[in-house]
Amino acid sequence: PVLVKGDACKVLENTFEGKKTLLIVEGANTEICANTFNGQMETSLFVKGGANNPKIYSNTFNISPMQSGSVIVVGEKNGEAVKNCVMLNNVIYDGEYNEEALGVTFAKTESTYVYNNIIDGAKGAVKFAGENSGVMLKNNIYLECGDNCYVIEKMPAKFVSDYNCFYETYPRTIEKNSFFTDPYVVSRGGDWHLMADSPIISAGTQINEQTIGADGEMITLDLSDFDGMGRNNSYNMGIYAASAAEATEADEDAARIILSCLPEAGKIIRAIAGLPFLPSGGRVCCASRKIRLPVSL
Repeated sequence: PVLVKGDACKVLENTFEGKKTLLIVEGANTEICANTFNGQMETSLFVKGGANNPKIYSNTFNISPMQSGSVIVVGEKNGEAVKNCVMLNNVIYDGEYNEEALGVTFAKTESTYVYNNIIDGAKGAVKFAGENSGVMLKNNIYLECGDNCYVIEKMPAKFVSDYNCFYETYPRTIEKNSFFTDPYVVSRGGDWHLMADSPIISAGTQINEQTIGADGEMITLDLSDFDGMGRNNSYNMGIYAASAAEATEADEDAARIILSCLPEAGKIIRAIAGLPFLPSGGRVCCASRKIRLPVSL
């Protein structure tokens, strides 16, 4: 196990490989962001009771080999509550229905915010196993997570779940503004952008950047999407602010700007990308995003 103990610790942009890699989080204001967990057979991330303000953003969990338990566990039934946990833009997926693994278990929490995540193929997306209060689940996509998408041992106090998408799974809760349909992502387990004809484009709800925490304190959320792009007032469900078509258009615009601003841009870009000096497309890493270059150089 890897123990993350102390305040304001950050675990960023790591790849964890192995059957039993367990990240244990204690303390306050810990950030677990942009990590990839592959090949885990048991729980990947455990936020211990008493932790405050943990931020779990833009991580990817491949649960295909898991044999039991939950991918993420927040809190302990007999311990202190985890307060102000934020889960945003995470992907938990199998690709095939996993009859053994749960997505996330909340055991004892106060003020929990679960926004714009994707859970695909777990036997249950979210489990509530103990005393939880102030739970918000919005703009999430759940795909093939069994007959009980939410496994509820005890209904949380002040529970809100709405503006989510359920495909071949059922929440057993009242969802006035949610969709029960195929979200039409480009490629499950690959490209999670929504296709142009997705019914849930702009069907999410706007999330406030600031909210009041468990003890009355102000909590600030980073509402950027999985690629670090800002979200506008028209919210998509899922991890991306833009649809596949919009992302491609943005990439083309960025490519044109690069080409118009740099002399000998074609040669420079091809040198960076390791491509031959021939008129064909390629991919270039620009900042944290991949810019596709459809134009001839």
